[in-house]
Amino acid sequence: METPSRNDIIKSSLIQAATNTVINAVINYFMVRGKEVHPITADSITGGSDTVIGQSVFLAVSLAVIFTLLGFKSLRPVLPGVTWGQVIPMAVKNGVYAFGLVVIAGVLWQRMFPDLTVGTLGAALIAGGIAGFASGVTNYSTVTRLIERFR
Repeated sequence: METPSRNDIIKSSLIQAATNTVINAVINYFMVRGKEVHPITADSITGGSDTVIGQSVFLAVSLAVIFTLLGFKSLRPVLPGVTWGQVIPMAVKNGVYAFGLVVIAGVLWQRMFPDLTVGTLGAALIAGGIAGFASGVTNYSTVTRLIERFR
């Protein structure tokens, strides 16, 4: 197996982002159906209200960690000297980064559009978009960092 080029990495990251957008939008649709209106954010520190971005935080963090580890696993034949111990901190860092981005996006959204709500399809598309963005960016950054750092 040879080291993937930058174009190959971008292409595979975009495919992964599109796939995860669709999969997670469908999953989220079935999770939130039954309610007609879904708030995108809420002006609350407590977890008392169910919001679209609030539910997407855990999704983005878990996908960032999972796709960091999967990105390393896929490059294992090309980078035999790299160990799991070197990749686990990268996975934690990507999870914290995803957490921060989604929370910042939620806070900014709440500041600009405080009481905006969407229907079930809108909620599913927002969650799917966040999942796709998190998985695509994580895959791209993980693969490029591993290749640059350990090659």
